[in-house]
Amino acid sequence: MHDPWAFDGWTPDEPYHPLPGEPVPYQRHHAESLSRAAQFRDRAEQRRAVGRMADEPVPEQVLLDAIAAAATAPTGTALPWTFAIVTDPGVRREIAERAEVHGAPLVEAPYLLVVFQRRYFADESVGIAVGLLMAALYDAGLGAVVHPVSVMTTLLARMLGRPTSEEAFAVLSVGYPKAETRKADLVPLDEILVRI
Repeated sequence: MHDPWAFDGWTPDEPYHPLPGEPVPYQRHHAESLSRAAQFRDRAEQRRAVGRMADEPVPEQVLLDAIAAAATAPTGTALPWTFAIVTDPGVRREIAERAEVHGAPLVEAPYLLVVFQRRYFADESVGIAVGLLMAALYDAGLGAVVHPVSVMTTLLARMLGRPTSEEAFAVLSVGYPKAETRKADLVPLDEILVRI
């Protein structure tokens, strides 16, 4: 039987890495689309709110893969972001002390990820990248807490040696959840959806 996803011998069960400028395989297949959308929704709805992080180390490759996934966000080739992995306990403590909102995850988590954006670029691309980053981290079994940085955008850039053309967009505490987590409260879809 012909596989509608087949492309020169490739099927969706194996990785496909086209070269830059090379066409990406795509064929409409409604049953596969429905299945994948339902699976993704199910995974997303299992996300849990994380209050405390274990100080247990996380394999760095997990973070690198999540960042690589985040960097696939659409930007029109602008790539307006830099991701900083902060492991130094002293730097993490200093960020926690200066943070707009103090919280245990800033100090407890084995990693802080600081996402910087280039000035004068739209926030949308970086926001999408942070969403992809969080989805990838959660899918890998990690917890992630986003901390507001509105009063520290320039300060964080200076603290972490970034150029003046960049400012902090988000700080994420990343690690394994320390204790039981609770499922996020979800509202019915018809309360947040309109059709025009």
